[in-house]
Amino acid sequence: MSLMIALLAYFSKVADDPIKDTEVPGGQMLYVEPLGALGYTEAHSDEIPPGAIVGGFAAYEGGEFLLSGTSGWLACPASTAQQSSGQEYQIFAQLEQVSFPEDCFPIEILTVDWDQSQGPAAWEYT
Repeated sequence: MSLMIALLAYFSKVADDPIKDTEVPGGQMLYVEPLGALGYTEAHSDEIPPGAIVGGFAAYEGGEFLLSGTSGWLACPASTAQQSSGQEYQIFAQLEQVSFPEDCFPIEILTVDWDQSQGPAAWEYT
């Protein structure tokens, strides 16, 4: 069984690399770290971890958000150090060469189209 979540961030599609629709100068880019963790650049920075995947993202009509070359997305419990309260999860791309703990489970990520005439969806994401 796969859990479906709605990604609350909105995206602009530039080439095949989605850029988070933010007003902060330079925007923010999505990437997947070498061990599969979904991440994004900090505001005012274009620094991406070495070996990160920065292309191949696609948002399809109906909102499904995918990364080519993967088997989909997983939600894995965040480490105790990362949790502020309750159970928190980190999203990973299911990369073939990476093993994931048994307590991870498949999810589907959906995106929402954003009407650019309304301005950016947010100043920045943290």
